[in-house]
Amino acid sequence: MNKMAKNELMRSLLKSLDAPVEAKVHGNLPEWVSGTLFRNGPGRFEYDDKFYEHLFDGQACVHKFEIKNGKVFYFNKLLETKSLSKTINDKRLYPLMSPADVSSTLFGRLKTFFNPTNDIMDNTNVNIVPFAHQQLYALTETHYVMKIDPKTLDITKRLSVAKCIPSSKTIIAHPHTEADGSWIDMGMNTSVPGYEFVRYDGTGLKDPSLDNILQNGKVINCIPSSHSYTMSYFHSFGLSQNYIIFLEQALKLSFLSYASSFVLNKSYGDCMYMDPTWNTKIHLINRTTGEIVAKKFHTDPLFVFHHINAYEKEIDGKTEIVVDICAYDANHFDIKKLKYQDMFTDRLMGQPGFKPMARRIIVPLDLSSVNSESVYCKIKDLNSNLSLELPNINYSKLNTLPYKYVYGANIYQNPLSIVKINVENDAEQWEFKFEKGEIPTEPVFIENPNPQSEDDGVLLVMCLATDNDYLLILDSKDLTEIARAVLPDEAKGSFTFHGFFADAVVDKALN
Repeated sequence: MNKMAKNELMRSLLKSLDAPVEAKVHGNLPEWVSGTLFRNGPGRFEYDDKFYEHLFDGQACVHKFEIKNGKVFYFNKLLETKSLSKTINDKRLYPLMSPADVSSTLFGRLKTFFNPTNDIMDNTNVNIVPFAHQQLYALTETHYVMKIDPKTLDITKRLSVAKCIPSSKTIIAHPHTEADGSWIDMGMNTSVPGYEFVRYDGTGLKDPSLDNILQNGKVINCIPSSHSYTMSYFHSFGLSQNYIIFLEQALKLSFLSYASSFVLNKSYGDCMYMDPTWNTKIHLINRTTGEIVAKKFHTDPLFVFHHINAYEKEIDGKTEIVVDICAYDANHFDIKKLKYQDMFTDRLMGQPGFKPMARRIIVPLDLSSVNSESVYCKIKDLNSNLSLELPNINYSKLNTLPYKYVYGANIYQNPLSIVKINVENDAEQWEFKFEKGEIPTEPVFIENPNPQSEDDGVLLVMCLATDNDYLLILDSKDLTEIARAVLPDEAKGSFTFHGFFADAVVDKALN
């Protein structure tokens, strides 16, 4: 496979760091910022003369920044998954989203198809999340989750949801975390087929050494797919105080194409197609009873990776659900174009389909006088100026509740930037712009321990740079830089999707 020019900051790490390195702190790092920032993303793409073409296929690399007493230490680890070891030992690629590996055999592909716990599915490269405030897990969108040692970043347990919850064949990388540390997550039920929601109870986790959190999972309910032999792609969902909100959207996965792909040697990505005429269906499940709301709701065609927040409010005695998302244009978005070689280059930057915008959907709940089978839900831009992806809010305090501010990364238009918008007033917006040769990732909000406002805190942003990578610390009120921790020359990071900040209390429990 011939290589083409890529942005040099889209690195392919050949090895992990041997030990943590100390960063040089410039500026005034607040004393109350104490804990560990964990990040996860695709860290290795290249193997001799071969490389994974799609961004989602890069082998997982977990990163952490330990912050204590004004000092910052950085460490990373390529996760030693079976997917990684097979790729290296067999000297061949095992792609899911990339073009198919030409060196594979029909027998090998059929063996993969009939083995629901195949080794190549364990590349957990999307997110890293705490469970029950005691354990750490790396996640992706297959059936595997990896328990991670917070100190060494080694895999300590390899778990399959398909073995523990037979109806759920997958799990996603964006669980909603409740105050007690429990997860609400979802996956694919291929028997219905449908979208299955599961609560993993963290309240009974008294013993931190408990191996299998998936055994604490209980199915809330399953929403049948509206398609024939097809399901909509899903990456996240919304959660309000009383409801799970799921958007059945325009990007679809064909089961027939997936079955034939093993004979025709096509990738998982080749089995996906966009239907820009498909009106987005909005499904609601009562969080307590598991009851699916019978009334059908829909809005305009769109594609969404990430929900921002959702909450219920009352207007003139009537209740409605506000659902905020980062939405792409269904007429232009193509998930197959998210190629490793094209990220942050002119081949992708600035294309109309790759300009995610913060948008709001209003779902009315009081419909006693509405006779139609399906109710159209209004959708509008929260801000028409700034592209926003990888959203973050004051999650621990305001998830499922009314809020004002969302932070995100503009990573599809030059200059790249960290952005902040007021969802109640589109005239209020802030932007921190980066120099050419720098790539920011998802901003993570850390609240001041004595907050005077919703946005009183800092943002932590892992940044890749031509010279030295660094951790950027921004004032979350106005996005001004207050400090940065610059890594030494020998320490190089890689692109990350998601992560979280473990404050001093949670950090102690994890360690």
